[in-house]
Amino acid sequence: MGASFSSFETTHCLIDRKTGQRVPEPTPFTFSLRTALLYNTWFGRFLLKLPITWWLLTLQHKRIAKFANSPKSKSKIKSLIRSYCIGTEDSARPVEDFKTLQEFFTRKLKPGARPIAEPGNPNEAVHPADSRVVVFPSVSSAKKLCLE
Repeated sequence: MGASFSSFETTHCLIDRKTGQRVPEPTPFTFSLRTALLYNTWFGRFLLKLPITWWLLTLQHKRIAKFANSPKSKSKIKSLIRSYCIGTEDSARPVEDFKTLQEFFTRKLKPGARPIAEPGNPNEAVHPADSRVVVFPSVSSAKKLCLE
């Protein structure tokens, strides 16, 4: 499979609940490019088999986490909101009040925001995070590797 930067293989595909149509999730181009090169090319899949690759990815993750907890990360909050179309209307505090990305990611919501539709219904789940719920049509399709 070749790398295709505008295909559903390199972007998250969402189902719009109102229309039932498949729509691509807004994703920065660099993220799509990196994902395509790493997972959709023979060379990328080869690199993923090497222990050094996982060591470097772990190191990068730790570096990003350290940055997200630093005051320097505050300058990235608004661009992250724009890039990923994050709704901030449910936040208990204005975006400007957050001192770090980590504070923004773990923000409290306004009372009553994102209520449980049917509290006693075991077929419904509440997902208050700024992310998407992944639903699979079968257990076997859920065994495919999905990374974000």
